[in-house]
Amino acid sequence: MPEGSWWGRLIGVLVNPCKTFYEWPEKAPFWPPALSLLGFNLLLSLIVLPKARAAALLALEQSPVPIAAPQLAMAKTMINYGVPIMTILVALAMPLIIWMLEAWVISLAGRAFGLQATYGDLLPVTVAAWVPTLLGGLIYKVLILALPMESMKQIQLNLAALLPPATHPGLVYLLLEKIDPFTIWNFILLGLGTAAAARVEQRRGLLVALVVWLVYVALSVPLGMVGAAFSTAA
Repeated sequence: MPEGSWWGRLIGVLVNPCKTFYEWPEKAPFWPPALSLLGFNLLLSLIVLPKARAAALLALEQSPVPIAAPQLAMAKTMINYGVPIMTILVALAMPLIIWMLEAWVISLAGRAFGLQATYGDLLPVTVAAWVPTLLGGLIYKVLILALPMESMKQIQLNLAALLPPATHPGLVYLLLEKIDPFTIWNFILLGLGTAAAARVEQRRGLLVALVVWLVYVALSVPLGMVGAAFSTAA
């Protein structure tokens, strides 16, 4: 396929990102690549849906809290209908939210570094930079299909996989969770794409992406600790 096509650019960010973003057009399309990635993400989610639903039903049946038969039947009905609905909504809506949020945050951060990249310029960049995340999702879903249901909660694609499974994770565990090769790959591509959209040196775009990633870690780790504390209290 032609290198200048949007399909060619999606492949290019994986095999030759520096060249792909160096040749990035001023008005790159958003919806054609976005709809393609959303469709592929939905397909992956639907493939693992039966096992995800079965795992939810198993967790319900193994609940340590006794559940009366009528409530158990109602809960199973909610899982049978709710899990597919949520799977479809998350597969389609979550990437869009991530792309829009990334474009907005990077456009704001870029201004602090003197970069003239607008929200509209950065939206196509966030889509292309999300390809490694989709690749990580593919590997994650293959592992879900390959491993028994009891192991699904233990699947990790980050450095936290080196530690024993934690019911209530601490600071080190939460920090290692953020060192995910696919997320880091995503932020590197965001940096290269930001530089391309702003028409500046690649190192300046990478610096903006690094700052955004550090802010993301600095915010998400405390939130994870708060969530773990509430879980412990419950």
